[in-house]
Amino acid sequence: MKNRETNTENQEETTHMRDTNTAMTPNAPPRADPARRWRDRAYETSLEKSGERTMNRTKETNTAMTPNAPPRADLVRREGDRAYATSLDIARCFGKQHRDVTRTIRNMECSDEFRLRNFAQTVYERENPSGGRPIPTPYFEISRDGFAILVMGFTGNAAMAWKETYIAAFNAMERRIAREERQSLERDALALRRESLAHANGRIEALSRERDRMMEDLARARRAVKRMRWSMGPMRSEEYKLILHLRRDGLAWTEIAREYSFRSAKSLSRHFRNYGEADQAEG
Repeated sequence: MKNRETNTENQEETTHMRDTNTAMTPNAPPRADPARRWRDRAYETSLEKSGERTMNRTKETNTAMTPNAPPRADLVRREGDRAYATSLDIARCFGKQHRDVTRTIRNMECSDEFRLRNFAQTVYERENPSGGRPIPTPYFEISRDGFAILVMGFTGNAAMAWKETYIAAFNAMERRIAREERQSLERDALALRRESLAHANGRIEALSRERDRMMEDLARARRAVKRMRWSMGPMRSEEYKLILHLRRDGLAWTEIAREYSFRSAKSLSRHFRNYGEADQAEG
């Protein structure tokens, strides 16, 4: 009985020592803690997301500030004959916050006249992150002179590259505006010449018609004078030849008297016969 109790105590002591050695062994695996494992995983996930956001922002900034980045087609825009750049594009290209650019514009120590002429404030509606109604957001439309003053303090190789790109874009837009204005003036001048030519042609046609009417009036006046002269005395050879020609063409005495003589048809016929008889008698 005593030996059995001694063996039991020895087994318990051996088990206790084995547990102690296992706990103190360096290579022993740690006990699983689900809560701690979840916290570690959440922390690692947040670090990964934060790193991705940082890398994306760095990539976007580097792309915007890269000197060799291709110029955007809409860096310089136009409204009528006015070329301008927007504060939104300038902030994006030069790698700055838009609110910083607008604050710089508002804090410029320039005259009110220069500010109004070169920095036109307007509003656009940007997307609402919460999905509600669009948010009105102010921005500036900036002329070439305003752009030169604004970016004067932007330094660095990338900033200088974007300055050159913007200047080239302003030059291209101004050449385009000048070319279109010249073409518009040429079209207007051509239209004016065509209108003037059409007016001149119409005037010439009107004068030509007026001349024809005057010639007809003159011819009628001459015929009237002849008829009046012929009606005042005996028939002359000129009147006789004309009436003879008209009679051969088939005109009646009444038509000849109405158109070519002040004599009546009966008087004209009598004078014609008398002249013919007298002419035959003389012959």
